[in-house]
Amino acid sequence: MTRPTLSSSFILLLCLLLAGCSLFTSLTEPEKNRRSFDLITDDFTQRLRWQDYGAAAGHLAEPLRKEFLDRFRRDIDLKITDVRQENLIFNEEKTRAEGDLVIEYYRLPSPAVKTARLPLTWSFFGPKDPTPVGWKITHLQPDLP
Repeated sequence: MTRPTLSSSFILLLCLLLAGCSLFTSLTEPEKNRRSFDLITDDFTQRLRWQDYGAAAGHLAEPLRKEFLDRFRRDIDLKITDVRQENLIFNEEKTRAEGDLVIEYYRLPSPAVKTARLPLTWSFFGPKDPTPVGWKITHLQPDLP
């Protein structure tokens, strides 16, 4: 029985690396869109929870940003305790998702927590679209009761 040499170990490592790369590139376009969607939506909800409205607005399509920022920045008594997305339904191409943005919040001086359920639409823009590539919110009514 022979001991593995450095060259055989290198070849084995190279084969494992290539197998991993081929697995990632074998993802279909809808699967890649879905994975990027999860990362983007997690960032959006986290930014809202931290009340980082400027960064959260970056996830909205351009026409919605100003209204979103105006609405949330002027409500200085608003304190958000939780943000999540529910009931997301994707179209067949995995380029559009509709659901609800659920925000739990209170307004000072009241300690009573309220829940708002806002309809939300995410759309994926590809390289042929006139907007930057990626997922953007194309519908959101930013008014909280």
